[in-house]
Amino acid sequence: SLTAEALGATLGVEGAVAEPRQAKGIDLAVNVEGGELQATLRAARAVVPALGGLDLPAIGPYSLAARVKGSPDKMSVDGIAVSVGRAEQVLVAVKGALADATRLKGLDVAVTVEGRDIAPFAALTGGTLPKLPPFRIAAGLKDQAGGYLVEGLSVKAGKSDLAGRLAVVLDAKRPSIDAAIFSTLIDVDALLPPGQEKADA
Repeated sequence: SLTAEALGATLGVEGAVAEPRQAKGIDLAVNVEGGELQATLRAARAVVPALGGLDLPAIGPYSLAARVKGSPDKMSVDGIAVSVGRAEQVLVAVKGALADATRLKGLDVAVTVEGRDIAPFAALTGGTLPKLPPFRIAAGLKDQAGGYLVEGLSVKAGKSDLAGRLAVVLDAKRPSIDAAIFSTLIDVDALLPPGQEKADA
């Protein structure tokens, strides 16, 4: 096993490589944890100048765990578990696997985004962001021939909700989206900036 600290993060690797010279028979559990993603990014910018224009607000701690198996010609990544953020602001979680990491095929992950306060992200937009009711977004993401499939989509924000699926085709002459979305209620007043609903009336 190996443990190292760099750029404000702790990296842990445990496992073995059956044939090190040929990089075959890889079976490694990888874990990365950091107290603040913003701090890690800023530390990385000092090492990689190309990241100079990239910045993030203080969004909280992060962690990544996965198991890497195979060889360079076909590598799989399973047991993926990613968490970024804070429950009191915005928390993003990704779990799943990538069957063929070498060719970036066989993606199958579940994504959830839960939030209570998006104000810290205003710096990314160059302005202010409206105060939203507590929200939760969940969906499954898979790759498919020529694109991606988003299924089991569920969006809830206060009393509002959306659900459905999306199929995205990227390799055609014209990229397209095939969507089936439905809702039982959209509370427009709760989603608009304060006073906006009166201004639009």
